[in-house]
Amino acid sequence: PPAVQFHEAVEKFNSNVAYSGLKHAVSSEGIFSENKEKLINGSLTALLMKEGDQNSLPNDRLEEQFHALRRLVASKAGYEAFTSLTNFREIVGKKVVRALRRKDDGISHACVDFLCALMQPMHDNYDLRQEQMNKSSLLSSKPFLEMVLEPLKTHVVAWYGSTGSQLHPRFLHICCLSSLQ
Repeated sequence: PPAVQFHEAVEKFNSNVAYSGLKHAVSSEGIFSENKEKLINGSLTALLMKEGDQNSLPNDRLEEQFHALRRLVASKAGYEAFTSLTNFREIVGKKVVRALRRKDDGISHACVDFLCALMQPMHDNYDLRQEQMNKSSLLSSKPFLEMVLEPLKTHVVAWYGSTGSQLHPRFLHICCLSSLQ
């Protein structure tokens, strides 16, 4: 609705959609069935296009956007959108790099969690080829990988200084795959 600001809609989405993603995200057959894939792709596009100025966006709002993106890519349509939507990869890559440059632990965690959801399918009946395409797309740029691994290096160095517990468990998945490159 026009009276609701974009960040409020993102906040309400995160409040109403489970962390595991959208349930019943696959379109059912029938005359009155809704094309849920189009709705998910439209939501992903809206999140990336109406994100606001990333340089002036408050940390909590940017973190909310990554949480919403993660919930959307947990669905089959969202997972496939990474390689099928035009310019989606490039926009996501730039958003991730700008977000990680803030060096905020909350944003870094949400960002890495989003990237992990793009690498490992969170939905049933996933396509192995799609998983391989997502992983190869994410791991294809060495400068991007170095930027993503920066928070890991920061927390590993400070491991004995009590921040090691902030490491994301699936973050090591990215590290292991990037070392294979």
